[in-house]
Amino acid sequence: MKLNDWLLDKFKIKKDTRSFAQIVLSRFLWLFLLIGLFNGLIANQKPIFQLHNGSLHFPAFSDVWADWTFAKRIRPKPTYEGWTIPAPIRYAYNTIDEKHMTFTRPGESQNVASLWHRHWLGTDGLGRDVAAGLTRSLFNSTKVGLLATILAIIIGTLIGAMAGIFGDQKIKVNYLQGLCYLILTFYFIYYVFTAISSGSILYLIISLVLLFFLFLNGRLWKPLKLKQIALPFDQITSKLIEIRRSIPALVWILACLPLFKSSSSLNLVIVLAFIGWTTFARVARAETLNIINDGYIKYIEAVGVGSRRLLFKHIIPNIKDSIITIGVFALGSNILLEAGLSFLGLGLEADEISFGSMLSVAKGNLIAWWMVVFPGGILFMILFGLRLMVENEPKTNI
Repeated sequence: MKLNDWLLDKFKIKKDTRSFAQIVLSRFLWLFLLIGLFNGLIANQKPIFQLHNGSLHFPAFSDVWADWTFAKRIRPKPTYEGWTIPAPIRYAYNTIDEKHMTFTRPGESQNVASLWHRHWLGTDGLGRDVAAGLTRSLFNSTKVGLLATILAIIIGTLIGAMAGIFGDQKIKVNYLQGLCYLILTFYFIYYVFTAISSGSILYLIISLVLLFFLFLNGRLWKPLKLKQIALPFDQITSKLIEIRRSIPALVWILACLPLFKSSSSLNLVIVLAFIGWTTFARVARAETLNIINDGYIKYIEAVGVGSRRLLFKHIIPNIKDSIITIGVFALGSNILLEAGLSFLGLGLEADEISFGSMLSVAKGNLIAWWMVVFPGGILFMILFGLRLMVENEPKTNI
């Protein structure tokens, strides 16, 4: 037995069966994630640390906190006095270098104060540093892609698993109860979208009150003992999935985005989650139906285990591997959709930057090859790396 195999067997260390390309690209994905999350510390006009009059300040960290809380960055000061540690890239993503307000090629002679102020990857037509724009694009792609995927996983998995558990006969409501459910759900969705688009706390409070009445509606009509009918929850879910899949995703996006007053990353997350939840619901429903037919699930139901415990203790833990695998593909799809919408000018805010908007700038000037190679290369590495991550995962036939 080889020493390496003996050590792996002795200490129960699993061999890494991934290929060299998978290992390298997975490392790059983690590196891209860290660069995106901490882009404010990598590319910024503000220093990372500042020691002034005996007090220590962290100007760049305020931008990182603003990015993580969906807030606007505070405009930097003209000069920072005292002892400072600047960011590696001395330009923010929206900094305009007036001396290079044209497409500056990488390696071209530049009128800068020092090598630290050089635009190593060139500039765009407005004089913005391409390297700083790439760090910001990584953040926007990570934010939109991850949040939209996580939200779609939560909504789709819960709805699909519930459709498999309850079917068309287990949920019984009377006519008044069903009518109240319909009205309350409609107004709940309306006020949630209004609260998100307007940022009003009042509409958010109204949404929470309506959510409380939705839960209360299940108990309110029981004492009346009215005639009950079976709610075809599984059939409704299947029809919603069919309607969503019958129309291309881009058409849904173009129809939903005008519902918001202005473009924002949060609105884009909601739209992408709205069109993406059906994929997870479809898989979760099919996997749940397979699990329900097992003997131990019938035994669990026979001893009186509630639907909530059945859902969170027995169904979701058994389908999570399939959901995570599909979630990786959905993450790549959401990143690509965000880039495509930004390329068309329909994605993020006008003052933000992403891979799609950088490629769109290059469309008007074909000589600026660096505006295509660098954003397109990183976008390709992200999508190809996500694809290789699940190459060895078990495939689903759904």
